[in-house]
Amino acid sequence: MVRELQTKFYAGNETAVFLDGSPDIAALAKTYGIRSRRIYSMQEADEAIEEMLSLNEPYLLECVVSPQESTL
Repeated sequence: MVRELQTKFYAGNETAVFLDGSPDIAALAKTYGIRSRRIYSMQEADEAIEEMLSLNEPYLLECVVSPQESTL
């Protein structure tokens, strides 16, 4: 969302929106004993949500979204 606002209202000058090298949150969840899954498409969503809801425990579902996807 920040990237989109900067693109639309600040002539494309982007600041603090590149998250390359951010922590691997799935690995971090694993260190706490939390199951996780990373999905990249809507085709994966139904199965991932079913898996998440079938477990009666904490679960991290990471949905990777294109930086160009509109949020507004």
